[in-house]
Amino acid sequence: MIQIKYQKKKGFTLIESLVAIMLLTLIGIGIVSTIIYARHYTEMEKQRTNALTLASTVMERLKRTVFSAIVPYTQDVVIDDNGSTAVNDDLHGTLEVIVKDKDGNTLPGPPQNNNRLFVEIVVTWHPAGNPSRKILEERLISEMAP
Repeated sequence: MIQIKYQKKKGFTLIESLVAIMLLTLIGIGIVSTIIYARHYTEMEKQRTNALTLASTVMERLKRTVFSAIVPYTQDVVIDDNGSTAVNDDLHGTLEVIVKDKDGNTLPGPPQNNNRLFVEIVVTWHPAGNPSRKILEERLISEMAP
């Protein structure tokens, strides 16, 4: 009688290899999508910080202004946040200064009396590089007295 010896080969089968490749692919996709989300979130927070910095700067300037000269106004703003010459990475939007009396009524011009008033600064902008996305907004409100 002839005996056939089977040798147990060490290594991976084709199915084991395919399963391992699929698992590594799924893990890689998860890592890449997390990195993309983190970059997007960081960019949005950078834009938000720039808008709040602009609003704070305007608010501080208004605090140093003569009380009777505080008037509501609106202006277009462009903030180049990284110093590059590329146009599509700038923050484009609108800055609006709203002046309200103590009852919350919007004043059309400078305050007529020496009562306290509230100044609200609203910065709205399109996300940089993607003007088709929703408009974002930040508000800063401060109470001022003569």
